This record gives sequence, C-alpha cells and structure tokens, in this order.
Amino acid sequence: NLMIEKLASIAVEKNAALDNEETETQACQIELERTAEAFKIQHDERRQLIKQWQETINSMRRRDGEINSVSEKYNDARGVQNKLHTLIEEKRAEIEITEVTNDELLQQNEAAERTIQTKRQECTTLQTERLEFLDELEALRTEASAGASSVLRKRSELRNSLEDCEIKKKQ
Repeated sequence: NLMIEKLASIAVEKNAALDNEETETQACQIELERTAEAFKIQHDERRQLIKQWQETINSMRRRDGEINSVSEKYNDARGVQNKLHTLIEEKRAEIEITEVTNDELLQQNEAAERTIQTKRQECTTLQTERLEFLDELEALRTEASAGASSVLRKRSELRNSLEDCEIKKKQ
C-alpha cells in the first residue's frame, strides 16, 4: 500500500508537474503566438516601408529624369538666349554705325543744301543782273535805233538840203 501511496503521490506530483508544464507550455505557446503576430506585423510594416522606399526611389528617379529634362531645356533656352543676346549686340552695333553714318549724311546733306542755297542766291543775283543788262541793252538798242533814225533823218534832210542847194545852184 505504501508503494501505491508512494506511486500515487509520485503520480500526483507528476500530474502537478505535468499541469505546470502544460500551463508553462500554454503560456509559452501564447507568448510564441504573440511574438509571431508581432513579427508578422513588423514584417508587414517592414514590407510596407520597403515598398514606400521603392516608391520614393522610383519617384526620385522620375524627378531626376524630369530635372535632367528641365535642365536640358534650360540649357537649350540659355543657348537661345545667348544667341539672341549676341544678335542684339550685333544689331546695336549696326544701329550705332547706321546712326553715325546717318549723322554724317545729314551733315553732308546740310552742307549740300547750304551750297545749293548759295548757288540759288548766286543764280538769282545773276538772273537779276542779266535782266538789268537786258533792260539796259534794250534801252541802248532803243537809243541806238532812235539815233540811227535821227542820223537817217539828218542824212535825208542833208541830202534834201544838198539837192536843194544844187537845184539853187543850177538855177
């Protein structure tokens, strides 16, 4: 009997130990399930974070491409701007040369106009002198014509007088 009691006592101890082990195992199982759940959550978070990183990297690559494209467009526009600036400077230089040439031509034109005005005044003076000369010539012609008429009349009178004298001499 003692043996049975001892065995029963051992069995009770073993059952108690088994219950303790079962409880510990269940506690460990629960802990393991919680850890697995936490691991799964962290794994999902990590996967989500990696996905976000990849999206960020892809977005950065797109932005880099856009930046490169905009940079090329900027460089092209800058080149066009430089060409236009050079062209503007060339045109300004041409305008300055043209303005200098125009000033010179205006001065030459003014000098030519002064010369023309002087020549016109000279021409007007000569025309006036010519008209005065013609008037004087006409007056002299008229006077010469009157003198010639007077001489002819006097000759005629003289001839008539001579003829009268000869007639009187002959008589």
